[in-house]
Amino acid sequence: MRRFKTKVLVALTASLAGLTFSMPQAAQAQPQAQPLGTCVDGQSPAGLSGTTVRELRFPSGSVYQLRYNAGTTCAWGRIVMGRVGDTLWVDRAWTWADTQNGNWQPWLGYTSIRSGGSVYTTAWDDDRHYMRACGESQGHLACTGWY
Repeated sequence: MRRFKTKVLVALTASLAGLTFSMPQAAQAQPQAQPLGTCVDGQSPAGLSGTTVRELRFPSGSVYQLRYNAGTTCAWGRIVMGRVGDTLWVDRAWTWADTQNGNWQPWLGYTSIRSGGSVYTTAWDDDRHYMRACGESQGHLACTGWY
């Protein structure tokens, strides 16, 4: 057995001896359209077109939205007409049963308005999952419905 291993190693070394290797050159990053269904957790939703699939208006007037891009299956939260200090995050559940029994991933993409009146969370993979946007505005805590 040992002789066989030695012969294989010698043959492999001999065949590799004739090969030349080169290091690849650094390539310039090229912006590309994101392939369908390829949402990466925590990515920026900037540049993604989204549809508002759930919406909630707080007594303060702040509007909380769950946005969704069907091509990439990304979902994210957004506040419009908000106030400085309003907070926002999204929750994700793997099954509908998880939405009912409290077994979900909370506080994804947590953020707040620091200036102006709008902010959005990072985007999260929503392919065959359930998502909702949650937050607090002027002492009121609430979430949109699950989508």
